[in-house]
Amino acid sequence: MIRMAWMLALMGSLAALFPGSLEARGAAAVRADRAADRELAEARQQRDRGQLEQAMSTVLALLKERPEDFAVHRFYMELAATSRRNGGLVEAEYRHFLEQEGGGSFASLLHGAATLTAELTFRGPLREQRVRQIERRLAAAEADPKTAVWAHLVAIDLAKLQRSLPRIKQALNAAVELDSSHPSVRVEQLQLLVLEEQLDAAADICLKLLQDSPWRADACGAVMRSSERRLLPSDALQERLQNVLKELERRFKRDKVVLQSLVELYRDIDDRKGTRRLEASLRALHKDWQPPLRRNPYMTPLRGGELSDEELDALQSLRALSEGNDEDPWALVKALQALDGEMNGSPRIRAMYLRQKAYALRAKEVLDRDGSRAAVREAMELLPDDPHIINEWAYMSALDKVDLAQALEAIDKALLMLLGENFALLELDPGESFDEWEGDRSESVGAFIDTRGWVLYQLGRHEEAARDLELASLLTSDGTVQGHLGRARYAVGNDDGAFHNLLRALALGTEDQQQVRDLAEHLYQKQHAVPGGLQVLVDETRRQLGIVVDMDGGPESGTLQRPEGASLRPGERSE
Repeated sequence: MIRMAWMLALMGSLAALFPGSLEARGAAAVRADRAADRELAEARQQRDRGQLEQAMSTVLALLKERPEDFAVHRFYMELAATSRRNGGLVEAEYRHFLEQEGGGSFASLLHGAATLTAELTFRGPLREQRVRQIERRLAAAEADPKTAVWAHLVAIDLAKLQRSLPRIKQALNAAVELDSSHPSVRVEQLQLLVLEEQLDAAADICLKLLQDSPWRADACGAVMRSSERRLLPSDALQERLQNVLKELERRFKRDKVVLQSLVELYRDIDDRKGTRRLEASLRALHKDWQPPLRRNPYMTPLRGGELSDEELDALQSLRALSEGNDEDPWALVKALQALDGEMNGSPRIRAMYLRQKAYALRAKEVLDRDGSRAAVREAMELLPDDPHIINEWAYMSALDKVDLAQALEAIDKALLMLLGENFALLELDPGESFDEWEGDRSESVGAFIDTRGWVLYQLGRHEEAARDLELASLLTSDGTVQGHLGRARYAVGNDDGAFHNLLRALALGTEDQQQVRDLAEHLYQKQHAVPGGLQVLVDETRRQLGIVVDMDGGPESGTLQRPEGASLRPGERSE
């Protein structure tokens, strides 16, 4: 998962690019810096609402006006790296800038930050060679008074990733000494003081931040939010903070950026009344205003928009119900049936309920296939544009060997909706892979194509099924897909290929465990000289795949720990 700790120091002003404090500079320059910092806060809020294109437009416009504003460059790095899913491209862009500029301190600072950004999007631990490269760039920037403060702030981000509190303190002390009024320096100070339980000192920093940069109000959540030990600033400081917040609401009642920052603060400290009040003000000011997303804003938007509080509560109720009855499938079915009348708040709530009910009815202790499929069909009718529900219905039809012609039409429709184009089997040259695809998208497409292949298999169109299932096996690491492909290859006479896939299915774990094992045993007896060695080959396949299995009495009772990215098929429940 992309590491986001570095976001804490993204925002800042151009003040750090010049020696001396803000007071030592001209009033016009200070105003310009603060205006840019406010615009950058607006871009961050656009990002948090999922408006990535608007955020990028704001940032690019700022860069045209202020090409040497490091804070804007830093936020551009994050937007570009995470929205394009490739931090390496950002590092390459700023490496080119470094080469063009001849290695000046500003270019070195940008390249060091971009290299850190690339590391943050790299799957795996920080690489020592890259860390040393970042440190060399920052050292060059620290030597120049015009870039020193931001170099120390980037060093703080690096130290956070290394989990080195001494390095964080060292870099922060150096930044404070250079410019204690820098907004990003104040934010870092505030967070460290809270960590060290110096709440009164942190509250003083918060008050200064609110006075000079009210669009940064959300940073004060760390000060005003009580921890498990109920640590808070003194009563006098708490009262001052509340008075300042009331004054900010009054002074900036038509400033959407400041109001949004206050909303985030109130939400962080669980001030529901304040949150609702300011959200109502924002909607009155801007008819199209939406609150920040409750998920990663870089992910594809949910169909039908964000989940409402009612929908989130319903989802939590269903999750709690499932967890509370996990040991007794019949109890879960009865509990869900008792909840039926309450799950009508919206089409999405109803669909969530029906899908949960469908999975419960498929438990082997219940095995009401008709009821399960009927529940998914009702969900499909409620949300006809949701390709995932369509896929579930088509897959369940394939499992139950009913409505197969309609299921094939349905899965083709779902693939069209998912891919945005008519589905045609992709022609792959030997050695090509899908490593460049988004992981989640690859898994979804793989699951859909597996459904299509399994419907074709049940229709007796085995050669077509084998082609689809081979493509699905390239897109997803799911063991059930391997089992489907093995059975399809066996049906067309490819025993060697079938055995290979069946082994992988047994190693990874598959829905149709017994059928796959029976067929694998049959092929093993035909093709191998040493009797009874199938399980040895399964265990060796697990070893080669790097799979760990916890055993409670034998291979069949083991709990498979799936490789990262493996998807669950309909009917399976995640832990």
